[in-house]
Amino acid sequence: MFVYKIQVVTRNVNSAGTMDSISVILIGSHGESAKHKLDNWGLDFQDGDMDEYTVSSEEDLGEILLVRIIKEQYLFFPTDTWFCSYISVTCPKGELYHFPYYKWIKGFVTVDIPQGKGASMDFHFWGINALADCMRCKDQNQK
Repeated sequence: MFVYKIQVVTRNVNSAGTMDSISVILIGSHGESAKHKLDNWGLDFQDGDMDEYTVSSEEDLGEILLVRIIKEQYLFFPTDTWFCSYISVTCPKGELYHFPYYKWIKGFVTVDIPQGKGASMDFHFWGINALADCMRCKDQNQK
């Protein structure tokens, strides 16, 4: 049995939390987990909360590539929106994966959140190329 630790962070603004039921499926390079309802004692997914859960899998999922969030109705409550800031997954061997989202999730939906690799672009390089293209265009228009 492989145990994955999950942290779910809800944005700290008014009405960012939800009363809806939230489930997760971890999708890795070697397979995927079963659907797992994220439910601790008390209220989950409230404004500014960092909720922690565990998800078990019969097999090693490998590198976690995607987190699938399923937002469903809870009891008789009407649908509401939820602002999911990010999800972090710690694997049994200690690897930590981040899944930034920073968006509102509205209605009863399924959302796939890819892993945030933290790659950044060299904006200085792009700025120089854009300037060169602009100058080339200007020169062509003057001829």
